[in-house]
Amino acid sequence: MNTFAADVLGCKIPLILAPLAHLASNELIATIANAGGIGTLPVHRLKPEQTRERLQQIRSLTSGPIMVSFTGEWERDENLDVLLEFEIQLAMVFWWNAPRLIHRLQAHGIKVGWQIGTDDQLSDALSRDADFIIAQGLEAGGHVRSPHRLDDLLTLIRNRTDCPVVAAGGINTPSRAGQLVPSAASAVMLGTRFCASDEASNSDSDRTLLVDAKRESVVLDTSLRGDWPCAFRRRLTTGGDLDIPERYANTNVSEIESVLPAAQIVADFAKVLNQ
Repeated sequence: MNTFAADVLGCKIPLILAPLAHLASNELIATIANAGGIGTLPVHRLKPEQTRERLQQIRSLTSGPIMVSFTGEWERDENLDVLLEFEIQLAMVFWWNAPRLIHRLQAHGIKVGWQIGTDDQLSDALSRDADFIIAQGLEAGGHVRSPHRLDDLLTLIRNRTDCPVVAAGGINTPSRAGQLVPSAASAVMLGTRFCASDEASNSDSDRTLLVDAKRESVVLDTSLRGDWPCAFRRRLTTGGDLDIPERYANTNVSEIESVLPAAQIVADFAKVLNQ
């Protein structure tokens, strides 16, 4: 058994759902947890009562491990209290909110993964004793904050630390996951692959766009917008060329050939990851 999955994540399969904003339905989160991976609930836009309601609904569907993702600067501190009510054991932070949150979370026994994309961000994570590193490579869909391809970023990390690493960005197939775990990373994080699952909160037409997409259908949008720490977005140009999460996709999206139940996706990856 993967010791990182068992001892740190508390799951059977070293596979984590990426934070997918509103696309991460309660059913998707719970299904992944029930299948042996980690379901992730983003809380950056939720009021405490909304976080409580979501976690109550998720807990009615699964007793498996759940990670809460703090992805913005403005999360309400009261959300931390809600996590304790539900005995959440895992959290994910980014470099701009991590200094404020990491030690508060750890003080309550919560293991914290710090997402990085650069050498400087890695230094910050290590200096503040992150429990594990989440390495997002340039291939990722959605908000892309790293100049490094995933393999290069993993090499950079391994040259500096033996802290456990979760590989993220452009991972759609079990064969790719098998190239990374356990040689270069301890686990993988998937986003786009689960957007093309039955349980994702997008439409059938959105999922069809992902399945039909070619590599040339994806663009890295360099326009800066919004009040979030600005970043480029990798997204589809098909389906209306819209800058919305439903159109976010990684560079390898053409590897996704069909919409599948989330449990089937986890099971397919488990055959490789649990060898």
